[in-house]
Amino acid sequence: MSSTASKKRAEDSIKKDKDQDGSYGMEKQKYFSSTLFPRACEYMEGKDATMICISQVRENINAGLFGAKHYRVGGKALDFYTHQVAWLAQVAKLSKEFRSTKKVYGVRTKAVLKRNKVAKPFRDAEFDILFDYGVDDIGSMLTYLYGGAKKIIWNEEEIERIDLIKLVEDNPKEYDKLASIVEKDWDEIEEKIKPKRKRRFE
Repeated sequence: MSSTASKKRAEDSIKKDKDQDGSYGMEKQKYFSSTLFPRACEYMEGKDATMICISQVRENINAGLFGAKHYRVGGKALDFYTHQVAWLAQVAKLSKEFRSTKKVYGVRTKAVLKRNKVAKPFRDAEFDILFDYGVDDIGSMLTYLYGGAKKIIWNEEEIERIDLIKLVEDNPKEYDKLASIVEKDWDEIEEKIKPKRKRRFE
């Protein structure tokens, strides 16, 4: 086959797979998601289970001046069936220096809830992901409450941050206490920003 014919065949293949929105071969995935979620909802009904889907993000080349710059692939089924949609972005690299060499050991991630059926939408939170550990929920909760403080007052005593993480990690009651403090602080903020108006429908 000549190089010209081979090139023409490749171009035809690309055109065939390319959708109008420029998502390249996503029609099958859209069809799959439209059939998957109804079946999944039926199967999970009455069960204490959570289904998590990770979507690819693509640039929205037809966004215009006011449109969203990015979109999720896979069709509209995700928008209909999901209870929460979190858009994730890396906001910082976590690094340490050893022997004059700095190495990245994790990333700080920001989650923005653009869709939320179980609580108020458009809330955001940051958390750390450590490469050799996973999601650092304890460290992230401490950062939420105390920022980057090296020493923290806990149970009326000053304690090093790293020691407090170990304490909370090894004691379920201390973990519950920390989570409760975070939840209380979050709820207090929500209460303070709530409009002080008479409910329209009672």
